[in-house]
Amino acid sequence: MRNNIVEKRMNMKEKKVKLLVIFTLVLIALGLAGCGKKNYKTFPDKYTLSSVDVGGMTEKEAKKAIKKAIDNYQIKVKLDDAEFEMNAEDLGLEYNDKADMQTLINAANKNKEPDKQVKLFIMKKDEELQNALVDSYITARTEAQADSTSNTDNDTDDTKQADKSDAEIFDIKTVVPYRATITYNADAGQFEGVDGVSGDAPIYDKAATKLSSAVKEMKKKAELESSTGYVEGEKAADSDAIKKALKEAENIDFMRSDLFEELNHDITFNTIVSNPPYIPTKVIEGLQEEVRLHDPILALDGMEDGLMFYRKITAQAGDFLETDGYLCYEIGAEQAADVSDIMKQAGFKDITVVKDLAGFDRVVMGRK
Repeated sequence: MRNNIVEKRMNMKEKKVKLLVIFTLVLIALGLAGCGKKNYKTFPDKYTLSSVDVGGMTEKEAKKAIKKAIDNYQIKVKLDDAEFEMNAEDLGLEYNDKADMQTLINAANKNKEPDKQVKLFIMKKDEELQNALVDSYITARTEAQADSTSNTDNDTDDTKQADKSDAEIFDIKTVVPYRATITYNADAGQFEGVDGVSGDAPIYDKAATKLSSAVKEMKKKAELESSTGYVEGEKAADSDAIKKALKEAENIDFMRSDLFEELNHDITFNTIVSNPPYIPTKVIEGLQEEVRLHDPILALDGMEDGLMFYRKITAQAGDFLETDGYLCYEIGAEQAADVSDIMKQAGFKDITVVKDLAGFDRVVMGRK
């Protein structure tokens, strides 16, 4: 009996020892695991994250530095035959507040890749980015063409010929024939949607993907190329953009008038904007054929000095503007001083000259 009791006590002691050993091993394992997950407080010195210097920064400081870099970010893009800049707003570029910066700090200090993928940025979806890229391209080409046209009278024969080639090559519909659009039906007195055209056209999906990769690395430049392929024309009835445009067009009223002749004097406006004929008569014969033979002479001829319509409109505009309303003109490259003087003499205040993207005087505006 006594031997049985002694044996049971010894077995209980052995079990306690085994349990103690197991418990100790578990604690050691947990301790080692904890050592493996050590969190570092800062990035190593002279360390960059997506081209942003975050060396020696804490998690909070690094987030702030990256957000600032995004706010100031611009990338110079060369797409086919056009160059332009895109900023964070154009790209839909934002900092991802859910990004695990601590994981990146730990990986940087261990000089290895992060244990998991960390998405630092949020950008426009592929299709939206592609549209933004194409729109920037179209704007760049349109502005370049407008500048070459407005400066024709100062060009040499060789330059005119080069500009002529550009004008012949560029047509928005050759870039995005598949996009639906809207047009004004004069007979019906309303805007209508127009379906896009199906067929071979430039494709920008690969260019957009390459741009996205460059932006995520916060690069300053990107050289891109379009490809060619069959594209199905967009149906105006299915396009949210066309539906929105048609709804907004409901707020537009069209009136045919010789300047202000047909307007009721009880109507006043916050802003009057005009791009009147401003080319001096003697210059018209020297314009590019695409301009001289395509546009009606009435749309070009500003009479002897190119300023006749500025004088007429300015003299009457005050009667149709509300107090503090603005009169805004597009002008020829060398007309800023003359148009500003015409507006000043008519009593307009705060007269301002605005340059276009090419650095030429392009708009004169003043307040009643």
